[in-house]
Amino acid sequence: MAPRTRTRSTKTSTTTTGKTADSIDAPAPSKFTLEASPGSAPKLFILPKLVTPEARLVLLPHPRHGRPVRYLVCPEAGFYEVKKITAPTSSPRSWLIEHCAKASDEEDTKSGGAVADHGAQVVADPELHMATAIDPLFLMIPALGDGQPADKSSEKKRLFRSSDEYLDRLPDPSSHLAEILRWRNTRTLIERRMATVCDTVEAGDETMFRLNEEKLLKTMVDKASKMGEGGLPPSMEDKFVKRALEAPVLLSNTDATDREHPNNEASDVVANAAEVPPDVVRLQRLRTAFNFICSSYLPPPLADKLQLQLKNSTCTDFSALEDYLAKLARLRAEAAELSSFANVSQKRSSEDEVADAQAEKKRKLEEDKQRKASESRGVRELKKVNTSGMKKLSHFFKKT
Repeated sequence: MAPRTRTRSTKTSTTTTGKTADSIDAPAPSKFTLEASPGSAPKLFILPKLVTPEARLVLLPHPRHGRPVRYLVCPEAGFYEVKKITAPTSSPRSWLIEHCAKASDEEDTKSGGAVADHGAQVVADPELHMATAIDPLFLMIPALGDGQPADKSSEKKRLFRSSDEYLDRLPDPSSHLAEILRWRNTRTLIERRMATVCDTVEAGDETMFRLNEEKLLKTMVDKASKMGEGGLPPSMEDKFVKRALEAPVLLSNTDATDREHPNNEASDVVANAAEVPPDVVRLQRLRTAFNFICSSYLPPPLADKLQLQLKNSTCTDFSALEDYLAKLARLRAEAAELSSFANVSQKRSSEDEVADAQAEKKRKLEEDKQRKASESRGVRELKKVNTSGMKKLSHFFKKT
């Protein structure tokens, strides 16, 4: 009977468990049905207000590496570089886009016409495209520069050429340059920007251009100076300006060693970071912005040439910055030396403490050994006696 009872209970529990599992696994009926979005998902763009309906998204060779990159070109507003901003993968996000009614739709509604429902749409890809203004001069610099090493006769080797010859030098795979050059305003803008860095001569009705590296350097320095006005972006300001100009800070120790030696060498080094002179900060921002422009929008050979010319140029005096950086290097070297000296001293003090503790332990062991050796045989035998349950001798001398 006992096995039969267990069998029945097991079957019953198994059946009950199966029903429970089926009821848990069964999905609840959905109240809403999501329809698949037709076509590709829309993309979010932030465009300037000056852009006209004639503006177009085109592919043009990037001035740094020559690969096709997407730009927004408007015959009235000029050139814009399309930057894509993506959300970090660690925090997935999405866009909720509301389709607002246009003015024409509102008029149709007022007149009694039927208008389609304007709802909202969720875009799973949280990309944001921003159109930022770019000087078309950067697009022409690869064609203007010859890529030869800098020397005194480099400009003599260059010839005056027309704008069409320079435009033909640009790489044209998948490029829409020919289409945008049909706009007279766009061609005029490109030639006007070329004239700021070139020597020009008139050949009949046509203007001929030749790159002048001094003008190019001055133009890039002016752009860097304008970029540094009011401070660089926070990430660049912190990494390339604040940290680069930060003096080492040494905190004075308050242990017994410092109290015994008040004239420690660490007190001779700067205790607090001195305030950086504003002129030094301005020059550091200028150099950082110039290096950013060269590394982002100029071909590598020409960028290296301009950075070398900036060091030897008289258009901007970096002597105050160089003197401060040299002083800062000396302070950092002294701080590193004193830091290593402090680490060695701390290591030695800790080793001395360990040695003292071991010596004290050894002394106690030797004292115990000597005390045990001086005891008589009778005392050692009495220590072996079992005194459990016996009263102490002082018990018999208590007052009653």
